[in-house]
Amino acid sequence: LLHTQVTVVACEKMNSMHPWQACSTVVRQYGLPSLYDGVIPMVMRRSLDWGIRFTVSNGLKNRWMRYKRETGQPSDELHMHELIVCGLGGGATSALSYPFDTMITNSQKPLPPGTSRDLISVVRRMYQESGTLAFTRGWTMKICDNSWHMAWMFGVGTVVYDQLRKTLNNTTNN
Repeated sequence: LLHTQVTVVACEKMNSMHPWQACSTVVRQYGLPSLYDGVIPMVMRRSLDWGIRFTVSNGLKNRWMRYKRETGQPSDELHMHELIVCGLGGGATSALSYPFDTMITNSQKPLPPGTSRDLISVVRRMYQESGTLAFTRGWTMKICDNSWHMAWMFGVGTVVYDQLRKTLNNTTNN
């Protein structure tokens, strides 16, 4: 369905169709496999992105807790604002996976029928069209977006999760 979204955005006629009608048109025009254009770089990107986000955020959290222990501060858990900072770091670092976003977008954009959409062909085409900028254009915005998202998810999400876990454990034990 990823290809359908790009095709709908790129074509006024498709924009006016019901989503199911647009999907069936794409399948008729490009074949069923076209619904999975870009799936390999998308899986690579998502795995890498979320792996980096949580690995770095948790690494920063552990270092911060170790620092608190070494300086004699209470270190059993971090405050929400400290977790938000850890999330900012994890989110910013995960922007290293951004070139995969550009590969996904380029593998899904409308191209003449028969144009090769495998990962190697897409990367070659991108480099021929725009050089290294094809992989880094918009990187600053991605750093801001990932940082913002992960700050709230890791900071607020961790506090909410811990509170729910404590509440549920108290309810179960009573």
